[in-house]
Amino acid sequence: MPPTGPLPFTNLEAEFLIGLTFRITLSTAIYGSQECEDLGVLKTERGWFRRASAYEEISEYSYLEYIYGFLMPYYRDTLGVENTVDELRQKNDLRSISEQLRGNPKIRHFSNRNDSLTTDEDIIWLTELLGEPNVRFYAEGGHLGNMYRPDVQAEVMSSLMDLVQ
Repeated sequence: MPPTGPLPFTNLEAEFLIGLTFRITLSTAIYGSQECEDLGVLKTERGWFRRASAYEEISEYSYLEYIYGFLMPYYRDTLGVENTVDELRQKNDLRSISEQLRGNPKIRHFSNRNDSLTTDEDIIWLTELLGEPNVRFYAEGGHLGNMYRPDVQAEVMSSLMDLVQ
């Protein structure tokens, strides 16, 4: 693959790779979080040289099971936060800080209209929030992006020039 060439994936293949990456990241997050503070959820013995069986157990957890089995107990028992999953989701949504973001001239947003995680509503909301000059949605690039393209790199760098002066 040349560094400035298009990615050789169909949208379906890209979605598979994104999902796979997410699953690997989730497994790493679960393992790492339990090394920092073991909540007693995992039953498999873990050690420096004994990770395979723990990762096998971890791979059985979905994202939702991670939230209910690891994240919510940690927030409740360690941090003393009694929020519901929906409350935490709302607090982690950009809409929860929209007033701090609104019209901020230092914020730029670049993404793609054909990103499977972006809705038409998201595009309208971000454009209204940040102002049309600070928002750019490319027609293609999907969720994997298009920063490999020299023209996109140049546009991003050009849009930031007023911030370095």
